[in-house]
Amino acid sequence: MKDTLQLKHNFENIKKLRSDILNIFETTNSKIDILKKVYMDMIKAHSKSEYMFGIDAFHFQNELLDIEYNNMKNAFKKIDNRMYCEYYQLYVLIRKYIEEEIKNESLRSKVLINKRFPVYKVLDTTKIYRFSLVIELHDYITNTIVELESYRIAKDSELENDNQQSKQGLNIGNLVNSYRYSNALLSEKIKMFVRYLKVFHEHHKNYFTRLSIKAKLNIGIINEDIMIKQLNSNGVVEEKTNKRNLSDEESILKYVGSTDTNNVLKGELNKIISNINSDEETNISPRSTKSDNSTISSTESDYSNDITKTPCSSPVINNEELSENIILESVTNPPLTQESHPELKSKSLSKPEPEPEPEPEPEPEPEPEPEPEPEPEPEPEPEPEPEPEPEPEPEPEPEPEPEPEPEPEPE
Repeated sequence: MKDTLQLKHNFENIKKLRSDILNIFETTNSKIDILKKVYMDMIKAHSKSEYMFGIDAFHFQNELLDIEYNNMKNAFKKIDNRMYCEYYQLYVLIRKYIEEEIKNESLRSKVLINKRFPVYKVLDTTKIYRFSLVIELHDYITNTIVELESYRIAKDSELENDNQQSKQGLNIGNLVNSYRYSNALLSEKIKMFVRYLKVFHEHHKNYFTRLSIKAKLNIGIINEDIMIKQLNSNGVVEEKTNKRNLSDEESILKYVGSTDTNNVLKGELNKIISNINSDEETNISPRSTKSDNSTISSTESDYSNDITKTPCSSPVINNEELSENIILESVTNPPLTQESHPELKSKSLSKPEPEPEPEPEPEPEPEPEPEPEPEPEPEPEPEPEPEPEPEPEPEPEPEPEPEPEPEPEPE
């Protein structure tokens, strides 16, 4: 019951904000109508073409005011339609839950009324739903929540009676457990509907509060630009001479008229102004941080360049020579400290600076790569054996000379 009273109170505040905006719109519209009438009188009085050059600026001033007024009216209609959309969707959820889950005929007869609300059509952006329908929907939702809460209390009392009977010896323990589960679901459903409605109220309050600030700011600008001069009791024009330059925040408060607004508008207006100031500070702060760290960043970049720099005369360097150069550079150029450079110490005392990033440690000496084992020489291919020379043909043996015949012995 307490939640439903709070819901009704919040909705009354939203209705009050909406009515205030309508009053501001009426005042703005009347002022614009007066300016348009003045413009038409000037056109009639100064009909020559050479006067149009000066009157055209007044026409543009009226046109800007008319554009801003129409934009705020369109936003106002959008908010009304959005309220009907959200309340109608919640109405459909509640009605569907009661039709499917609630079997109590007494509750169904109270809640499931024959009245049907117009279906909200998302694609039809030109349709405007009356605010009276929004009020009826909200009343139906809150009354339904009250009926569901009464039904839950009755079911809890029945659960307590069954629990007492179970303690007296009846074997209805599981019945009690099932009943308790059903009541828990009903209770959580009611809480969910209440939370939905609270979120809707918060959104709608923000919409109307900010639109009210814009409307008051617009009418304050109109009064500042056009109604600067006022007549005193003698009928003489009285001009305000004691003027001082106002800051943006003071000008906004002056236009809106913060002394006449309620606490909700004051809180929202102060929040908007504080966010403007914080946005300006965040836009300035990164520049100063960058300038403070410029000395350290340049020193670190020089140091890193010295480490990575290699002499031009030796285009090819072995791994051992490169590791020796890194060690020598780290020894000859130690990191900057306050003891070795007192001027850095004095700067750090005068103005705290962020700690520099740790310098990269010198890379460990790379292990020499093992020399590749000599590849075994290929065995010489065996020379081909010379082909055997053909045996010389045997020379023919000389024929034996015939032995000379012995000379006959003389007789």
